[in-house]
Amino acid sequence: MIEKDDQLKIRLFSNPAKNFDCDIYIQKDDMIAESLVFRKRKERYENCNPICTIERNNAQILMDDLWSAGLRPTEGSGSAGSLAATQKHLEDMRTIAFYKIGIKNDRQKM
Repeated sequence: MIEKDDQLKIRLFSNPAKNFDCDIYIQKDDMIAESLVFRKRKERYENCNPICTIERNNAQILMDDLWSAGLRPTEGSGSAGSLAATQKHLEDMRTIAFYKIGIKNDRQKM
């Protein structure tokens, strides 16, 4: 069992000095990660382990950091896409309802 002090923490900060690219910091206890090393695959579909695993609460902190850095889900997926689709659906339902009850709506295209 991993002790609470032994959790891997990943933080992200938008860096204005780098055209607002995002800097990622990884910490565990009193240690910090300094570099990421790549190696050549042995086989094309080689089974490999993840680079790291973080607990859900730390993943949420990372997500909040991404949001704070100005990053949002791509349109059409996630909450932003869902909201846009819901708004469009609501507008369609208003148009149909006003038409059915005989009220001319400024938004109607009739």
